[in-house]
Amino acid sequence: RLGVPRSLCSVLVDRPPLAPRLRAAPQSRPSRAGSRPERHASTAARVRTRASALGRGLLEMAGQPQEAAPCSGQSTSGGAAGEGAGDIKGAAYWGTWHAAHAETTMEWHVAFDSIRDALAPHLACAAVAAGPDGPMVVDVGCGSSTWGVEMLKDLDGGRLLLLDAVPSLIDGLRARHAGDARVRCEVADCRRLEDVGLGPGVAAVVLDKGTLDALQQPEDLQAMLRGMAQLLQRPSGIFVSVSFCTAGRVLLLRRAASELGLQLALRVVPATSLAGEVRLVALMAESFGASAIQGWGNEDALTRQRLDKMLFGSPVREERFVRFENVTLPGNVVEVEQEQLSARLGLNEDATGHVVWPITYSFCAHLCANPDLVRGRRVIELGAGTGLAGFVAAGLGAKEVVLTDLSSTLPLLRSNVGRNSSICDGRVRVAELKWGAELEPDMEGCDVVIGCDIVYQHDEDTSVCLVDTMRRLAGDNGICLIAYEFRDGMLADMEFFDRVNQHFDVEVVSLGLYGFGVNEGDDDPRLLYVYRPHASARGTGA
Repeated sequence: RLGVPRSLCSVLVDRPPLAPRLRAAPQSRPSRAGSRPERHASTAARVRTRASALGRGLLEMAGQPQEAAPCSGQSTSGGAAGEGAGDIKGAAYWGTWHAAHAETTMEWHVAFDSIRDALAPHLACAAVAAGPDGPMVVDVGCGSSTWGVEMLKDLDGGRLLLLDAVPSLIDGLRARHAGDARVRCEVADCRRLEDVGLGPGVAAVVLDKGTLDALQQPEDLQAMLRGMAQLLQRPSGIFVSVSFCTAGRVLLLRRAASELGLQLALRVVPATSLAGEVRLVALMAESFGASAIQGWGNEDALTRQRLDKMLFGSPVREERFVRFENVTLPGNVVEVEQEQLSARLGLNEDATGHVVWPITYSFCAHLCANPDLVRGRRVIELGAGTGLAGFVAAGLGAKEVVLTDLSSTLPLLRSNVGRNSSICDGRVRVAELKWGAELEPDMEGCDVVIGCDIVYQHDEDTSVCLVDTMRRLAGDNGICLIAYEFRDGMLADMEFFDRVNQHFDVEVVSLGLYGFGVNEGDDDPRLLYVYRPHASARGTGA
C-alpha cells in the first residue's frame, strides 16, 4: 500500500516509503517561498476553450475582435442587451447570423428532448399552481431554440413568451408563430425584464439557455437573475438555466439562490452535439416538490463526480469567500475570505498563501471525523493562509489556536478571525512566524502542529528551517499533522521527507475517502502525515 513505482526504486531505495505512488495532479502548487507565475486561466480563456466547437459567434463573444461579434453582455442567441432594445450592441451580428440560418433551429448547449423526462416532474409541479390563464413560460434570449415550444407540449393550457435582443429574429418568430395564440414574441433587454410589461409572479417557468454565459459584468448578471426571480410565481415557479459547466457558474448560482431566497438543484448532462462535453442544468424555485427533487442533482453520479472535481480540483480563486460545512461545527459552517484573482491582476507577487487549496477541505473533514485530535489541546497552524483549518480546530474545541504565517498574510488572517468571532471565542490569535526563526516563549511544546499543503519543492535551507520549527513546536510530546498532496514535483520534496524522518516517527493516513475532488477508487493523492518525536529523543532535548 505504501510502495512506490518500480521506475523510482533506484532513486528511493534507501528512503522510507512515502506514498502509494507518484501522481501527477492537474495543477501545480507554487512554492510558498518566493513568487512563481500563477497557473490559472482567465475567464475568457476558459470560455474560449469550452466554446471551441460551438461556432464563430461564441468564440468571438469570448474575446475576439468586437466588430465581428457581439460585445460583452450579448447573448449567444442575441438575448442580452446593450443600452436599449432598439440599440443593442451586437444585435446586427446576430441579426445577420439568424438571417443566414432562418430555417435552422440552434441549440447551443442541450436539446430539450435529452432532458425532457428529468424536467417533467418539475414542470408538473409548476403548472399545478398556475393561475386561471394557465402556466406561462418566459424564454429569455430565446434565439431559434425550440425549448419553449417543446415545453408547451407538456403544459396543458400553457402560454409562451419569447424574448430576444434581435428585432429581425423576433420578426421572424412572430411570422413563424402567427397562427398560434399561445405564443407571444417581444424584443427585450435581459437586464431589464420589467420593461416587458409583465407583473411579478406571472411565470410558471423562466428559461435561460446561454444568456448568463454571455454576460460578464457582475451587475448585468445580478440584474438578469433578479428580473427572472421576480417573474416567478411563488412558491412553485421554476427558473431553468442551461450553461457551460464551470466552477464560477455553480458558485454564481449558489450565491444568487441564497440572496433571492430560492432553492437550487444542479444537474450535469452531456452536451447534445459535442462528444465528451458536459453542460450544467440548474433549477431554482422557492420550493421544490418532494417528488420532483428526487433523482435530480446530487442523486446523479455524473453530477456528483463532475461538481466535486470542478469545485475542489484547484483553488477557486475568483471567489472572495470560501465555506467549509460540517454538522460537527458550531453553526455547521466556517467561512473565510481569500484574495480574489481580480485583486492580483498585473501584480507580480506570490499569493499562494492567500487562497484555500483543495487538500485543506480534506484535512478539515478528517478533523471533524476525529475531533479528539484537537479538542482541549493547544494548536499551532503553520502557513495558515486564510486560517480555515485553524478555525475548524477551534470549532471542534481546541483550547487555544495560534495561526502563523509571514507578515504579508497576517492582515487577511486577522480579518478572518473577526469574521469567525463566534467560533474563535477569544481562543484564536494571529502571529508572524518565519520557519527557523526564534519562537515566542509560549509556542514551544504545544500539543498539535498542523499544516496544509505547506510542503512543495522547498530548497534545502527551507526544509531545514521547517523541520527545525516543527521539532521545537512539538517538543517531546506533541504531534505534527501535515497534509500533503502528491504532484508531479514530489521528488523535489524528498529533502523535507529525508530530514523530518530523522527526528519523527511517522504514521500515514489517507484523506481520499472524504472526496473534495478525489473520486472513490482513485490512488491516494492526498495523505496526512502524523509525526511524533522519536521515542529515543523524548525527554532528552535532542
